[in-house]
Amino acid sequence: MTLEQDLQALRTRLPPLPPAVLRPALVVLVGLPGTGKSYFAAQLAALFPLAVVESDVMRKALFPRPSYTSKESARVFAAIHALLRELLARGVPALLDATNLVEANRRVLERIAEEADAGLVLVRLTAPESVARKRLEARSASGNARTNSDADWSVYKRLLREDQPIQRNHVVVDSSSDIQPALAGIARGLEQSTQPGGASRGGE
Repeated sequence: MTLEQDLQALRTRLPPLPPAVLRPALVVLVGLPGTGKSYFAAQLAALFPLAVVESDVMRKALFPRPSYTSKESARVFAAIHALLRELLARGVPALLDATNLVEANRRVLERIAEEADAGLVLVRLTAPESVARKRLEARSASGNARTNSDADWSVYKRLLREDQPIQRNHVVVDSSSDIQPALAGIARGLEQSTQPGGASRGGE
């Protein structure tokens, strides 16, 4: 499979795209499994139109039975990055829902936003470990019927060792508390940054 073929497969998994804007933005969610990233993404997209690129959905577009190897992930994220470049070039605001725990990988996303002259908003989702574990165990018990993620508590513990601090300005949201103020604030910032004369770097 070529990158273009992978990209076409990912395009078919996108929900209907929001209208293009003069100055698009890229929202990057960061967080361990069970910290509420996908719920936050859906709630934010309801307040401000965004093309939500969910890595778990995109992975299964390429690998219906994923193995989560490093080689597989490299192919998935090469296609995701190409998709984000395409969306931003068209002026479509986008959100990446993935763990994004490694700083080097976040740097790639920063460059994608910079190349498109797009705003960048980094949002770290957190939750107390006990809350994340409860969510993941409930998810596993339900057979992951209500989520696209296959992550369980063992994956959480493994990824915890890979989690690196974010080296630029970002928003931190504890999803075990009321997330509505954070959602409203980010939505307002996105609305301002996508207008003519607005700030082009929403995460700074």
